[in-house]
Amino acid sequence: LFGSRSSDELSGLGPGPLEAGAILWAGDWAPPLGDHLVAGAATELPAGGSVELRVVPGPHAERFGPGVLERIAATSFRAGNDSNRVGVRLRAEEAVDWGTGGGELDSQPMVTGAVQLPPSGEPIVLGPDHATLGGYPVPAVVIAADHGLLGQCGPGTPIRLVPVGVDEAAAAFGAQRRLLARAVEGHYPLAAG
Repeated sequence: LFGSRSSDELSGLGPGPLEAGAILWAGDWAPPLGDHLVAGAATELPAGGSVELRVVPGPHAERFGPGVLERIAATSFRAGNDSNRVGVRLRAEEAVDWGTGGGELDSQPMVTGAVQLPPSGEPIVLGPDHATLGGYPVPAVVIAADHGLLGQCGPGTPIRLVPVGVDEAAAAFGAQRRLLARAVEGHYPLAAG
């Protein structure tokens, strides 16, 4: 569509997923409108260690009993190979007892960053292409300021979920907005290139 060579698997647009024998082109990568970024602006995950995604209690945290956020914080995860823009599937390095709060719920509205806990016990952090409704309990939600980090967590990425308070989440969002406002210089083009 519009000359794109990309695919959207959810809607079925584009040439589809890569297949064996597909020829790919690789070249120097630059972020979109990268010439507008102020020198030193972060464009990728920091090297080494786990990606730390800050979370606040979700709407169903009480279903899992006291200490669910502490259990989440004490768990080391890796992004599963089946992760995509719908959700980053977390694989715990060791078995986790989530308590008795699992199971399914009636369909409820979902937000990007919701940490759903399906009956398998392997959390799914919802990404930007998630469904608007979901039926699994949500013990935690990744804060908005960390959605950019979440989007860069490809298969195998080590991830830690770090509980924070709502005030800290709001402060992080404000700081991120101020940083982004200072990170771009110049005028964006009004017409597509």
